[in-house]
Amino acid sequence: LIWVDDGKYKQHSEILPSPPHKTSPYVIVYGLYPSLTQGHFRERVNRARLNADGVLVDHDDLERWRAATGLPVARMAYSVDETIYIPRPKDIDVGFYCVWAWNKERPALDAWLQEHCRRKGWTYANTGGEDRGQDAYAEMLGRTKVVVHMNRTPKTRAPRLFDAAACGCAILANPVPAVSGEEWIGGGHHYCTFATPRSEAYAAYKPEEIPVYANGHCWEVTYQLDWLLDQQNWSAVAERARAYVLEHHTWRTRARQLRQTLLDMFPALERKG
Repeated sequence: LIWVDDGKYKQHSEILPSPPHKTSPYVIVYGLYPSLTQGHFRERVNRARLNADGVLVDHDDLERWRAATGLPVARMAYSVDETIYIPRPKDIDVGFYCVWAWNKERPALDAWLQEHCRRKGWTYANTGGEDRGQDAYAEMLGRTKVVVHMNRTPKTRAPRLFDAAACGCAILANPVPAVSGEEWIGGGHHYCTFATPRSEAYAAYKPEEIPVYANGHCWEVTYQLDWLLDQQNWSAVAERARAYVLEHHTWRTRARQLRQTLLDMFPALERKG
């Protein structure tokens, strides 16, 4: 079996030297970020149609993949590496760890959070809008009590939720879109939510287009942070999320699911051993 992982392939959709055929190994195309834009979706569909015998999808709608590709499609959600993403001594109250490119609302929220935490006397950390690499990212998550997350689009469910939960963080995020096989319960159970501010589109922007948030724009964030930190509810939320992720969304669990999914798609794999 050949696994073609989601990545920055740009327009080079024909990855294999020839389309799959009955005598070749089975080819799986995996989509992690197909919901950012219609362009992302079309490019990944094209990649699957040119290369694949089947498709696995992280969080996007499976039916639109079946209709667009005509291939077998199944869910395979992101699985966290619980040996890297681990709780550490919590010396950061609030963290906002994300890349700012293509979402102008993210640097705006960062600026507001910095000032809000300064007024409250909370320690605050960010990644400066850049990818710091897995080791530094995991360490910062592990040290943080509350991780704030802004979805790139309303249809996007980020792997950050799994990573932060495994690190023992309380998550404060835009509502998670429904994903089959997952159960992220808001309202302070697995995570806390804020409807606004939010990002509607994944698109390039100029510095002058970054909005400026006043307290009125972020009143839900204020309320939830007070509930989590001032009222000391963050650890209970973090514990429930961590227990959920460690039970359902680690590679130990996902590997068994993946094996069964592949056998359902390609029964001949069982005969081949």
